[in-house]
Amino acid sequence: MIKQINPLNTYRKANWALGVTALGLVAAFPFQTQFWGGLVTSGCSAGLVGGLADWFAVTALFRKPLGIRPGRVFRTEIIPRNRERIFQELTHMVQDELLSQEALTQKIAGLDFADLFGKLTDAQGLEKLEPSVKSLVNSLLESMNQLGEETFALNNVISEILREAFKLSCDKGTVNKVLEVLAHELSLWGQSPEMHHTLEKWIDDSLEAYVSENSSRKIVQMFLPDSSTLATKIQMQVSNELTGGQAVRTAQEWLEEFVAGPRFDDLVEQLLPKVRSFIQTRANQPENAQMLTSFLLHYIAKYHLELEENAEKRVGFNQKVQTLLSQVVAGLHDRIGRFVRDGLEKYSDEMLVNLIEEKAGADLQMIRINGSVVGGLAGVLFYLVNFLI
Repeated sequence: MIKQINPLNTYRKANWALGVTALGLVAAFPFQTQFWGGLVTSGCSAGLVGGLADWFAVTALFRKPLGIRPGRVFRTEIIPRNRERIFQELTHMVQDELLSQEALTQKIAGLDFADLFGKLTDAQGLEKLEPSVKSLVNSLLESMNQLGEETFALNNVISEILREAFKLSCDKGTVNKVLEVLAHELSLWGQSPEMHHTLEKWIDDSLEAYVSENSSRKIVQMFLPDSSTLATKIQMQVSNELTGGQAVRTAQEWLEEFVAGPRFDDLVEQLLPKVRSFIQTRANQPENAQMLTSFLLHYIAKYHLELEENAEKRVGFNQKVQTLLSQVVAGLHDRIGRFVRDGLEKYSDEMLVNLIEEKAGADLQMIRINGSVVGGLAGVLFYLVNFLI
């Protein structure tokens, strides 16, 4: 972890460097006709000029040094005047480089969703899901009873039955409750130490790869906290998104769009032989709701066990989930830029200046110190060359 340097201490050192060169110039100026007096006068005068020039340059980044307003000759208040462009570049950097669609897709491809499914559907997970599954089953059976047995004969009619059942479940809030349970479990998984370690390593690797392509990009790191803090913030943000209701609403909207679309008809047609047999014998028997609930929970537990024991199924499950999430990322990727932009818009010009000074102020003040030191050495060198000639 990089040690943070107090910008205020460096600022004082830079002022001391400037003051020492000024005092040295005043003290040595009366003796400039002598060798040592001329040497010190030359070094201090050059150091003073270098320090003042760099003071003006550093101050001009944030403010109007000596009250000089920005113009064609003097460029002052550079950062406040370029606030919009800085925000655009930061938004572009996060959305299109650090969190590009390709990078997110690669990250998704490296995650073990079968392991996550296993954690969500273990004994404790099924116990939490049971009330929601039972409520969903009751809604489905009630809807099917209302629609009648004669409609089970045709594929498209069955699709409409399921659509109506899904709509009824949405209206009663059952789908929302199921999604809330899933979101809560995902939030707990997302806040786990394992996920924190994974995020921290990914951030470090991403920044290292980003900076290695162009050394000038190192300035980006000045705007970011350390990887552990950033990983914690990402976990908190993801947890807030999952538990805040927006993720559940987005998921339900996606489900509603999927159920209303042609892909749902294709899925029904594939599952129809098994579904039709089960529906024809049990749909009109509401007393079998518990049996159907147990069947679904048993099927989930069985699938959980199959994933645990069958490596090929785990691979297939991961591929399906990864493909689905990659499609979701492709559709929602633009929201990353809007999210970053909304976060940046909270910063006023003064807040932006304070942020940059807090992160990079020590390094910028070192420029002033370097200006005084390098200027002084150059002045001494020029005097010696001139003296020897």
